[in-house]
Amino acid sequence: MRKIISYSFIMLGIITLTFTACKKDKALNDDTSDTAAVDENAQADETFSDIFTSISNFSTENDASFTAVAAPNKSETQSLGLKVLAVASSPTITIAPLGNTWPKTVIFDFGTGITKNDITRKGKIIAVYSKKFKEMGAVIAITFDNYFVNNTKIEGTKTITNNGKNAAGNYTFSVVVAKSRINDSRGTFTYEASRTLEWTKGESTLAILDDEYAITGASIGVNSKGITYSTNITSPLIKKIGWPYLVAGIIEIKPSSKSLRILNYGNGELDAKAILTINGVSKEIFLRK
Repeated sequence: MRKIISYSFIMLGIITLTFTACKKDKALNDDTSDTAAVDENAQADETFSDIFTSISNFSTENDASFTAVAAPNKSETQSLGLKVLAVASSPTITIAPLGNTWPKTVIFDFGTGITKNDITRKGKIIAVYSKKFKEMGAVIAITFDNYFVNNTKIEGTKTITNNGKNAAGNYTFSVVVAKSRINDSRGTFTYEASRTLEWTKGESTLAILDDEYAITGASIGVNSKGITYSTNITSPLIKKIGWPYLVAGIIEIKPSSKSLRILNYGNGELDAKAILTINGVSKEIFLRK
């Protein structure tokens, strides 16, 4: 009888250990396979960095007034000091009031859809400038009117404040994204960010394609699965105006009750890829708008 009991006890122990190991393996697999916070925060980062560059591209430098129209086929250098690449894929822009009167409201109207670099935007971005973009202390308050990037609806506010030039002689901007809701086929997720952007290249030229920004700071959100997360940029994210995706930098994403995720955008390659690392395991992911 003792042998039977002992054997049964041993078998029960083996089954328990096996079941516990399976649960741990499943938990580990669930942890490493759940990339919703990473994917959605990356999408939000891409979307809101694009909005900043759209606004900065239409800033004034040498004149106090805005042009009323940025029509297709206009030359790159505008008579009023606008730094704008006006081509057939540009939105319709309206500015009021004109002349040396502030604040000004600038509406970027993409209508029912304008496609550029395989990305379709529609609806309106509305930006209220307190004064010229390059003036220290200038504040640009941005809202959206039925604005979509591809099939993703963007809501919320974005506030840009010009901090002037830093010790390196580069303009820096404080950027705050608040109450944003991003809705696509996966559901709705939220995103709020407090970032600093440094205009590191191209500020002194009228061309826009040589412009480059370095982004630092943090964000928080709730992904489409209802999981809260926070992020921190540990190596500045690099945005090149001539490319639709971030090209360098490292950001850490920490969903609640899950392991730290590390997303590495690379070293400047012009691609739509990044390397995601969870628990020491790395894989390549593709970025999206």
